[in-house]
Amino acid sequence: MMMGPFATETNQPATLQFDSFASVAISREIGRVLSHNFSLAASHMVLFQQLKAQHAVDAALSRLLPNLTRWLNSMRQRTRRSLKNFALKHCEETRRSLDAFLDNELDPLKALEIERHLQVCAVCAQTYETQRAAGKLAKALPRYQAPAVLRERILLALRASEESGPLPSISS
Repeated sequence: MMMGPFATETNQPATLQFDSFASVAISREIGRVLSHNFSLAASHMVLFQQLKAQHAVDAALSRLLPNLTRWLNSMRQRTRRSLKNFALKHCEETRRSLDAFLDNELDPLKALEIERHLQVCAVCAQTYETQRAAGKLAKALPRYQAPAVLRERILLALRASEESGPLPSISS
C-alpha cells in the first residue's frame, strides 16, 4: 500500500501537531507581529491626526494671514506717524532750548533730555554742532573796548528812565 505524504498507515489524514515549545514561540511571534503592526497603525493614526491638525492650522493661518498682514502694516504706519509727530514735537522743544543748553543754563533733567535727543536725532545734532561752532568762532573774535562817550550816553539814558518812571506798555 502506498502512503501519501499526509496519510498514515490507516489512511487517515495526518494532523500537524506542534510541541508546546513551538506553539508558544509561534504564538509569541504572531503576537509580536500583530503588536508591531498595531503600533505602526497607531503611529500612522497619530501622524494622520497631527497632519490633519496641522492642515487645519495652516488653513486657518492662510485665512488669517492677509488680515494679519493688513493689521501689521496699519500698525506700522500708525507707529511711524506717532513717532514722527513725537520727534517733530521733541525737535521743536530741543531747538528752542539749544541756546540755553549751550550756555549750561538748563536744569540737569532738561539737559539730559536734550543730550539723549541729540544722540538719536541727526538733524538736531547738526543744528547743535552748527550753533556750537558759531559760538566758538564768536568767542575767538577780538574784543574791543567801547568808547567812553558811549558809556556816558548809556548811563544818562538809564538815569533819565528811572526818573520818568516805568515805560508805558504797548497794547494792541
